[in-house]
Amino acid sequence: MRRHQSRLTRFGLIAVTLGTAFALATPALADPSPAPGSDAAVTEAKRQEELAAASVAEVEGMLDSLAEQTAQAEAAAGAAAEAYNKAQEELGAATEAAEAAQAAADQSAIDLEAARGALARLALMNAQSGSDIAQLEPLLTSGGIEEAMNKSALLYVVGSTTDRAAAKFALAKQAAEQDGKRAETAIKLREEKADQAAQAASAAQQAAETAIKAQAEAEVRHQELLQVLALKQQITLEAAQAAEERRQREKDEEARRQRESAQPSPTQPTPAPAPAPTPAPSPAPDPTEDTVTQDPAPDQSSGAEAGLAAVAWARQQIGKPYQWGGTGPSSFDCSGLTSQAWLNGGGKRIPRVAADQYYAATKIPYDQMRPGDLIFWGSDLHHVAIYSGNGNMIEAPSAGKNIREIPIRWSGTVQYAGRVK
Repeated sequence: MRRHQSRLTRFGLIAVTLGTAFALATPALADPSPAPGSDAAVTEAKRQEELAAASVAEVEGMLDSLAEQTAQAEAAAGAAAEAYNKAQEELGAATEAAEAAQAAADQSAIDLEAARGALARLALMNAQSGSDIAQLEPLLTSGGIEEAMNKSALLYVVGSTTDRAAAKFALAKQAAEQDGKRAETAIKLREEKADQAAQAASAAQQAAETAIKAQAEAEVRHQELLQVLALKQQITLEAAQAAEERRQREKDEEARRQRESAQPSPTQPTPAPAPAPTPAPSPAPDPTEDTVTQDPAPDQSSGAEAGLAAVAWARQQIGKPYQWGGTGPSSFDCSGLTSQAWLNGGGKRIPRVAADQYYAATKIPYDQMRPGDLIFWGSDLHHVAIYSGNGNMIEAPSAGKNIREIPIRWSGTVQYAGRVK
């Protein structure tokens, strides 16, 4: 147990150190001026030629592709962070179970020694009173009690007092053996979960580093493409930036309309999926598909105040850095922010991990959202934010960014929002 506690301490230090490093990391970009004649220089020259020959629509497509690549890197980082959170939860549960099992085993060992002592004292008393103690000797040796009981000899050895003491000893011995095996199994599971948590931490570190690098490189390329657009359209860089922002808002608005049109009318329940032809277990449902049965429309007045309080608490965290595994008070990841907002603001405990938050929530059509409802992204439910009202949300975005309040980002949202029960 001491070795395991040392390992847990080491994992905790790793998580804190890596999280701090991610919050402060500024990755170095590739050299913007590769050496003449190098492969990188040739590739860059070809890219510049393509930019010069590209139409405005093609450059806009490059911007979209760049945004998609960045979003994919951030989604991968979010998924890795949530996997780490899940691994930490499982490790915590396994640690509690192992500690409880060890405590039970320790108590059983104490009980066994007490029963052994009681039986030995009775044997001594019988010896002093002239009883035939020879037949008691097998009961006091390892394995002897089972042999004696199997031969039904116990009932004939001594009087009822000794009989009860021997039976109590046998039960205590059996309990000690069983509890000892349970403790061994629980400790082994805890070790496995600790190893899994360490692997998840390593994966989260790598994914976060990749996302930060992708963000930085995308910003450089984004500015370059905006300059190309400005030249081709003969407008200022500021005007090109404003036009690109309008285009992105229009795309996101279209994503919102598509998402809402894919939802059934609030008065019509979502049809249940067709039954499987065989009893074989089916995979977990994809929350982006129309396979979730909509819960009955909830009472709009119930819990509204708690939702507003959760939003108010989340708003106080704006500007703090994202950190995978973070639950405050100085930094958060996405599900860390939403869970703490509801705990500290709304006064309700919700699951720690984004996917668990989704499945624990009441499913709400987006046009019925109220402040405090949760918005989720991706079939793997790798990201969650809290709806703050007026079409906005508060989120801990991804590695390298700070908590912010922005208009809802509709692209990639799952079919329903979630309302805390």
